[in-house]
Amino acid sequence: MGCSNSACLDVTNACHCFTNGISVGDAMIATGAEENVAVVTGEVPSHVALGCIADINKNPTQENFQQKVGGLTTGDAAGAVISQRASQHSGVKTYSFSSQGR
Repeated sequence: MGCSNSACLDVTNACHCFTNGISVGDAMIATGAEENVAVVTGEVPSHVALGCIADINKNPTQENFQQKVGGLTTGDAAGAVISQRASQHSGVKTYSFSSQGR
């Protein structure tokens, strides 16, 4: 791909890191800082689920299960996308990132 001496950065935001990475890459292209960007992500949280399962098996109470169930909702995954400058009528149109923080 001819990517020698390329810039590299880490966009960390849990499950949203991929979409946030696309947003950052789009901004880099839009400002002319880069012509092409690659967004690559991977998570391997299965060790968390396995730890929760082991703990639930050691202490199989309703309360312990309710405390650990969140750790059973994750999965291993990876994704990648390559973006490049294109005509003004193509590409990322809009983003909307928000939270319900109080």
